Amino acid sequence: MQLRELGEFALIDQIAREARRDASSSAAVRLGIGDDAALLRPNASEDIAISVDASVEGVHFALGATTPRRIGAHSLIAALSDLAAMGARPLGALLSLAAPPDSVARAIREILRGAVRAGGDHSCPVVGGNLTRAREISLHVTVVGAVRRGHALVRSGAKPDQRVLVTGRLGEAALAHARRAQDSSGSRARVPLPEPRNEAGRRLTKISGVGACIDLSVGLPADLQNVHEASTVGAEIDLAALPRRRGFERACRALG
Repeated sequence: MQLRELGEFALIDQIAREARRDASSSAAVRLGIGDDAALLRPNASEDIAISVDASVEGVHFALGATTPRRIGAHSLIAALSDLAAMGARPLGALLSLAAPPDSVARAIREILRGAVRAGGDHSCPVVGGNLTRAREISLHVTVVGAVRRGHALVRSGAKPDQRVLVTGRLGEAALAHARRAQDSSGSRARVPLPEPRNEAGRRLTKISGVGACIDLSVGLPADLQNVHEASTVGAEIDLAALPRRRGFERACRALG
């Protein structure tokens, strides 16, 4: 079945059924999918954080190279990571999907299902969105979160003599992609989904003296430069101190 045969309203109904359970269990969601706008109500002691992230076919993903459900999940997680960098707890997400009318309806449903399931896994229910036609598939995810008033983590908060810290181990996704590219067997090497660090971000807002925070989406050097420019500071990085799994360098050399 093609997307034009399924129809816009039938697809919206399927998304609503998929998302309804997560939305109904969230105290912040007053009204989810089905009206002109969703209604979210955090308490009066919090600030609202909003971010949007785009995934475009041919730029960020290729159908056939990965599963549609993974495409949707990765898009939602990437947006959630921006909330984590602000120290915000997720409240809800909006999905804006553009796709050609002759797209395979099942693939589109799986992209949306992946996003909805990822939102449910990370306490960020999908509460609405938009559908439109386009020449290629794209998914724009808007996330809304709340953070204690005046305690948001921002890029401009770095100060001299503070340490630079990261969560997790760097470079593992890039290594997995490199292995997959060199895999001559045709099998799909497993590339782990990133993990949004929302809990870590929320805990950091409760620690006195924490400075700047940023989501590592491009890589440590480029993203750290954004902190430098916002905070007008520099940094010295000891490459040997970066957290990496055992054998990481050896595996990189083997792949060239």
